[in-house]
Amino acid sequence: MHEFDSVSVSTYEASSLAAKLTAKSSEGWDIVAIVPTGSDITAFLKREGSSSDAADTAGTDSPTTADAAVGTAAASEPAGWGSAPASTPAASSWGSSTDSAATAAYGTAASSAPADSGSTWGSSATTPAAAAPAAAAPTTPSVPPGWYADPANRYELRYWDGSAWTEHVSRAGRAMMRATSLGHAGILVEAEHGSIVCDPWFVPAFFGSWFPFPRNDQLDADLAARIEGADYLYISHLHGDHWDEPWLRDHLPRDIAVLLPGYPTRELDRKMRSLGFTNLIRTVDGEELDLGGLTVAIHVETSITDGPGGDSALVVSDGEVRIVDQNDCRTADLDALRAHGPVDLHWLQYSGAIWYPMVYDLPADELQPLVRAKVESQLARAMRYVESVGARAVVPSAGPPCFLDPELYHLNVIDGDEPSIFCDQRTFLDRLARSGHRGVLAVPGTTIAVTPGGLAVHHPFAESDVEAVFTAKDAYLRRYQADWQPWLEDLKRRWPHDTTTDLVATLQAWWEPLLAMAPTVRAAIGAACRLRIGEDVDVLVDFPAGTVRPYDGEEHHFRFDLERPLVESVVAARAVDWSNSLFLSCRFHAWRDGEFNEWVYNFFKSLSVERMRRTEAEAVRRLDPPRETEPDIELDGWVVQRRCPHRNADLAVFAEIDGCTLTCTLHGWRFDLQTGRCLTAADHPLKVRKADSV
Repeated sequence: MHEFDSVSVSTYEASSLAAKLTAKSSEGWDIVAIVPTGSDITAFLKREGSSSDAADTAGTDSPTTADAAVGTAAASEPAGWGSAPASTPAASSWGSSTDSAATAAYGTAASSAPADSGSTWGSSATTPAAAAPAAAAPTTPSVPPGWYADPANRYELRYWDGSAWTEHVSRAGRAMMRATSLGHAGILVEAEHGSIVCDPWFVPAFFGSWFPFPRNDQLDADLAARIEGADYLYISHLHGDHWDEPWLRDHLPRDIAVLLPGYPTRELDRKMRSLGFTNLIRTVDGEELDLGGLTVAIHVETSITDGPGGDSALVVSDGEVRIVDQNDCRTADLDALRAHGPVDLHWLQYSGAIWYPMVYDLPADELQPLVRAKVESQLARAMRYVESVGARAVVPSAGPPCFLDPELYHLNVIDGDEPSIFCDQRTFLDRLARSGHRGVLAVPGTTIAVTPGGLAVHHPFAESDVEAVFTAKDAYLRRYQADWQPWLEDLKRRWPHDTTTDLVATLQAWWEPLLAMAPTVRAAIGAACRLRIGEDVDVLVDFPAGTVRPYDGEEHHFRFDLERPLVESVVAARAVDWSNSLFLSCRFHAWRDGEFNEWVYNFFKSLSVERMRRTEAEAVRRLDPPRETEPDIELDGWVVQRRCPHRNADLAVFAEIDGCTLTCTLHGWRFDLQTGRCLTAADHPLKVRKADSV
């Protein structure tokens, strides 16, 4: 049983609201929402009522439902506010009945296998049509007609006619900016002047190893339509849990405006064009771009750790509030994301997204301390970003995945004692709370409406069901697993099982030219690496010698034990980043003699001429920088210094000239050729002159 009340003050006396709410709190009232109502600010309140009160309703169609910002006293409609939108948003969807075809579409694709680094694995498959939780039985509502906080969080108020929500809304002249979780790193950002779908991922990735958690294959039809009707698409980078090629190919119009990070290479551009997308908007690293009332800035990271292709983060503002989608981008400049102004909502990765240390052949008493240390380092890094950005609220994002293949199920963290780095949202929310920060749990379909005065969170199903995803996680995952088991079995049947490929000769022809390009990388590795592929292929990558040959008992310091069908797949696809295409699947075992050597993995991330050129240049910069002054070079009629003022990249290799702008494509820094001024940062001028000048 609940009773309802409201407190209003003039916007000219907004500070007096706190004292009034303190007094109400002492009487047992809880705040449901605080919204502008004309020239006033109104706080809607509720508290437990007596047994003589009208029966409290629990159905999803009533303003008292737990999973909507409702249960408030009616407010007078402010004069001059908007009226009905073109279509009525759904107040609750997860537990409601939806068209099964529309529901299934969000885990299916015409080509359903994960598309890593350009591969074309698999053919048609259908996502299992898992049953949604049953909707609550209808009950007789007890809340009187009136204006209440919009349960869909699209507007400030929506009219309740006494039995159902209507299409009539009040919105103070504009829609609130809101962000809806699509699962993992996926977000739909909606504002008055446009919407952006960010990193939509629905088809399981990395050879069917990674699945979105919580599951996102049951989104309601209204949200599905809004995703497919978005004005802009943003893909942060090319990893398979962000770049969902089958879904992109089958669900988005080819003329959608694509916001491209300003990466030094054009890999993402080429991938988008290969799928037929034509409206590509290339942004400049860190610079704001006005999309007609919606402002975006994409920050790019291009360290070899992120793969030579890079990673990126998105900042979005409607002029009143600001959202940062950092996903799993390890921004080097801790102040860059906040430089655009105060941040209201910060979406951030905190969980594991790598195979280490679980794939290493280690006894349990050695493995567990490594797991704990890795988890702690992940959380500590995330908290550094939290402190630096200083947002009003933080949303755990971009992980963890879950593992539904029985062979990998042990990688799920359920009780917290498993030897796995894939901790879930509960761990990070606890760390945020203990550090005095507000954390917001988002599951697929959760909408967070953002206003200058606060946040309103609306889950797609009841709070108790949200909690059960985590408190009864094993049961939840087992149901999810049962729904997808036929898909997994079909996927594995379609893996290549032809063993006639001469893998040694193929890798030799592919990799030896790359090894010849990278003497500094080879020296940094300093030892041989053995690849045991299936039961009958044994390959030695001799980094010191720069050769690839059959293994014949030679000493080696690194070893990978790989499944042959997976290697056949990535070889057939000429996958340029085995970190993304193979290792992230966790479907392998590894061994090393000695400490971690990052350059081994940097090699496997750089299996193209374009990538290896960048990796070798980074190795030279870090390990063997030039010690003598080098002569200037001539480029397109300009004489410039040989080395980039940023990090000594060789401009003879990495410079691109467009008009009067030179871009160093190693890290994307730009220079004005007429003045030498650095356009990316202060105090990094380039020595330059026209070739015909004295």
